[in-house]
Amino acid sequence: QIVADLMRYLRAHAINLGVVDSGFDRAVVSIPVAMDGRRRRELRDALMQADINVVQFVHEPLAALYAHFRDPESGARSYRELADELALVFDWGGGTLDLTLCHLGRGTISQIANYGDNEVGGDYIDEALMRYVLEEVSKSHTGASELKESPGARAKLLEQCEKAKIQLSKRETALIYVPDFFLNAEGDNDIDFNLTRAKYDELSVNFITRGIGAIDSVLNRLDIDRRRIALCLATGGMINTPTIRDALIQLFGADRLHISPRGDRIISEGCAWIASDEARLK
Repeated sequence: QIVADLMRYLRAHAINLGVVDSGFDRAVVSIPVAMDGRRRRELRDALMQADINVVQFVHEPLAALYAHFRDPESGARSYRELADELALVFDWGGGTLDLTLCHLGRGTISQIANYGDNEVGGDYIDEALMRYVLEEVSKSHTGASELKESPGARAKLLEQCEKAKIQLSKRETALIYVPDFFLNAEGDNDIDFNLTRAKYDELSVNFITRGIGAIDSVLNRLDIDRRRIALCLATGGMINTPTIRDALIQLFGADRLHISPRGDRIISEGCAWIASDEARLK
């Protein structure tokens, strides 16, 4: 019901903006590669409640790859010009890590393998940062027998941890500040904490190692040498992390790695291109 309400709002918003006419009732919908049939049916039902029919579901990495080749501003050759090349989409966002290996032929993009990990998304790193901050802050409040948090304070702290994670992509330190986090701390009830990039790297290393390791897991399963990958398209918010970027460059080199400058929206743009082209993908 919540998803249906969100879709009704988005549909009305698009109509009010004049982007589409009032007859808008179809959508191309991207999904994580690990979304099973039951959850796809539930998502389809939710959109139908909002009077939107799903034309087709598209795996998120494939939508990103389609946008990469279809958008003239990407500078990429058309996939119709390519013959017998392999492309790997590495999509690491807040919720999931998705990998799709595709074969590029003349006029075709064929999915060879998919891999999805729902336990290494950026949200999990945010939670790890939050636990660390709470542990460190609690050490300085040993006087209170049991610290009590303000209502909604933990959600604000989680948001601040996510912002710090983003800032640490370009800085060495980031401030995490939540006023009146505690109700009964002796002295200062605020959380005012400086997180360093070194500590962030330490807290996220297991997630990053697991995520990067998924690449070789997929390729080894298919007995494909990494050097055969002509293009690695990296998308999603997590690819802004310097450690992840460095690891991808080490695996594929700067010439075969393309880090999308539109990683936060290339998937939705891919769905729009697919809808515009009426490309019935299978």
